[in-house]
Amino acid sequence: MQADDFLKTYERLTNTHEFDRVRPLIDDKAVFWFSSGSYSGLPAIQKAFENTWQLIQEEVYRIEDVTCISKSETSAAYAYTYHYSSSINRIRKFRFIHLDTSSSALSYCVL
Repeated sequence: MQADDFLKTYERLTNTHEFDRVRPLIDDKAVFWFSSGSYSGLPAIQKAFENTWQLIQEEVYRIEDVTCISKSETSAAYAYTYHYSSSINRIRKFRFIHLDTSSSALSYCVL
């Protein structure tokens, strides 16, 4: 997968609320930050995703204002605004940097 396609794919698969679909996009050594804390490794990240999906029903994610910070043939870094809305129409913005550590394994960290 090309780095430019990753964010669109990640957004689409995250909106399925099925971690088995998101898992192939996340590196085994990835670290994710949620409002409830930081999570290292796939089992912890899966639990955080699933807890969030269970807590916030009908959540829809959007990634906008994408800016490429750096890109090479083996890695890429992006800054973007991350939006989510739930069935009660709450919208929050977070700023993230996405790190692509290889063409098939991706890491992720929050700014």
